[in-house]
Amino acid sequence: MKKFIVISLTVSLGWTGMAQETPSPTPEEQDMIYNMLYATGEEVFKERKLAYKTVELTPFSIDSPPKDIIQSSMDSLRTNAQTYVEEGSWGTNLMLKGYFPSYFDPEELQELLDIELHASILFHEDDSVEVRNVGATSFGSKQRLIYTPEKQLDLNYRTITRQFQLDGDSLNPALVTGKVIYSFEFHTGYDFVLVNRNQVGQYLKLGEHQIKLVDVFHNKVVLEKPDELEDVKLVNLTKNGKKQYAAYSLVALKELQENDPTYKEAESTYFSRISMYQTVYDLFKSDPELSKEEFQKAFPLEALKQLKDTNSFHIYSTPGPVENSFLVYAPRKKFIQLLELPITQAPE
Repeated sequence: MKKFIVISLTVSLGWTGMAQETPSPTPEEQDMIYNMLYATGEEVFKERKLAYKTVELTPFSIDSPPKDIIQSSMDSLRTNAQTYVEEGSWGTNLMLKGYFPSYFDPEELQELLDIELHASILFHEDDSVEVRNVGATSFGSKQRLIYTPEKQLDLNYRTITRQFQLDGDSLNPALVTGKVIYSFEFHTGYDFVLVNRNQVGQYLKLGEHQIKLVDVFHNKVVLEKPDELEDVKLVNLTKNGKKQYAAYSLVALKELQENDPTYKEAESTYFSRISMYQTVYDLFKSDPELSKEEFQKAFPLEALKQLKDTNSFHIYSTPGPVENSFLVYAPRKKFIQLLELPITQAPE
């Protein structure tokens, strides 16, 4: 299956709320928030000259393993998995580490499995600690050699690392206690829908969910979707719908620019995704050349405080222009296993 580079940018306004309950941000924090919001809008609505190519349509499918293999993998994981808290570069992290038998390739696991937080009961001394839905998952390989008088065993494992951020500024990882329940969600296929750019404003059915096509412009598709529908991706079809647009590699783009001056200022962009508050989107949509000063005037402090409670749009960038039709798809999560673990000390 074709791999996509997915970039998700969200702006967290942790201080949003009633003024009497939460202190206002400092001038430095306000400036940082304005800069992030303005840079996101400027990036989305900047029109670029794109360098792209047409390639054959890549079928997307998931070879879902038998349930007994999944069950055996989870049984093995329950014997070795560990969850703990550690200090990270951007705050305090909740970590999950463990390994599967080598039934899967790490690349297959990227497509097959999502690991989410199902529930948590965590305390820092006497205060409860919340887990933020921010983090990353990585899969790898591990080899272990076991020597016996009779033979040598060469064991291979698939390592799993899942990281979430904890809410709080002054947490001591050694003082965090409690338990966490993780949800291992195995994909069993894809739901997809063929969409035409003329369907802007319409609601579309993607599996069990309704999504709205908000807008299409340049190489962008704007969707409104439920939060639980996370892994939505696109395939941008050529005008006749028989092939798809793809990005050049950096090496190929450089060679193209050296041999053809018309590509000198062109960019090659992979699939990416950005989330934006609807009010910010509407403002830039009405005036893509909006200056930072005009943006700040439109969003005084009280307006910024309300952003967290407003709707968000999801803007998908594709390698080429959206000329006619495109496929919207998302994996089905039909086989779910829960894993409950107590917080332990971080490994040395």
